[in-house]
Amino acid sequence: MQQLAALNWKVEQDCLVARQCPSLEVDQFQSALQQWLKDNDGTMPHIEWGADRLQCQFNCLGNQWLLHYETLCNALWIEPVQRSARSSIAALMHHLNRRIFTP
Repeated sequence: MQQLAALNWKVEQDCLVARQCPSLEVDQFQSALQQWLKDNDGTMPHIEWGADRLQCQFNCLGNQWLLHYETLCNALWIEPVQRSARSSIAALMHHLNRRIFTP
């Protein structure tokens, strides 16, 4: 479950992109995602699975975010739900990246 805890994020346009995406089965990813949100003070009000992708709406740092995980191209990114949260993308990146180095 540490695969998501060790992610390093970068800002790309109006979203955060994981520098390296873990390759996990659907049930492993969902379990790891729940732990990751718990570790990052986030809550997950909504999750949707498609044929090859997951979309998860979650709350963190007072904003709503949408996490995308695509299994075929092994990609993971986060974008704000509200346009007004775009200015908080860098704060979210620093919040998530600092968790990598904090015990």
